[in-house]
Amino acid sequence: MHKGVERDMEKQRVQLERKADFEMQKALQEEYLKLQKVSPSIDGPPTSGGHPNLNQGS
Repeated sequence: MHKGVERDMEKQRVQLERKADFEMQKALQEEYLKLQKVSPSIDGPPTSGGHPNLNQGS
């Protein structure tokens, strides 16, 4: 029975560690997005405005 308690405690520790890592990555991503302008890629989903370079000269 004690081994089950140890496994549960280890599982909780790993979950908390993963949650902390996720929160850190989320905060870093938000910080990076503030520092740099991110534009959609050509391969990404289409936007309502179309590709900006394709609309020039019309």
